[in-house]
Amino acid sequence: MAPRPNQQDLQEKRAQILEELMRSKKRRLWSQARRFSVSDQDADDALEDACLAFLRHFRPDAGPHAHLPVNWMLTTVKHAAFRIHGRNVRLRERDAQSTIPFLSDTFWQNDVCDPVATLVEEQVEDREWARTCGRLLTELKPDERTALSLIGFGLSYREVAERQGWTATKVNRCVSEGRMRLRELLALRGEKP
Repeated sequence: MAPRPNQQDLQEKRAQILEELMRSKKRRLWSQARRFSVSDQDADDALEDACLAFLRHFRPDAGPHAHLPVNWMLTTVKHAAFRIHGRNVRLRERDAQSTIPFLSDTFWQNDVCDPVATLVEEQVEDREWARTCGRLLTELKPDERTALSLIGFGLSYREVAERQGWTATKVNRCVSEGRMRLRELLALRGEKP
């Protein structure tokens, strides 16, 4: 059995291999990163993450069956791009969940009614009704509000469950209890649903 190199020698060897890779194959590696990324910035981040992973994990002493460093990097760049994309999607979803656009007053300042509608009274009535419902949504439990909002945006019950990480039962319960609570709040205010 061959003796294991010490950690400092291993780091130096990794750094030398990576330097040579970046000198000779940088264009190919960046193309791989760009291929699996949404933007140039994400591709740069993926390539940088892959380089850090190379310096931490590549095994130049793995024997005759070891992967070529360029193949190792190509795979690592692809996985880094996927991780970055997944992180960005999760961040966007979290941001979308934290702000429900139709609860803000600026959303209602835009004309939300049919632009072809001819009766001003209908537009005013529709806008007031939408404002009332938007205000009432703030009185629901957060999960009920989220479920009703996502259903209102056109997602199916299954999509809501997948997006939120809920069971189908929880989605059904949140939607039905939220609707029931909205009806109660409308009845208390003397509004018709």
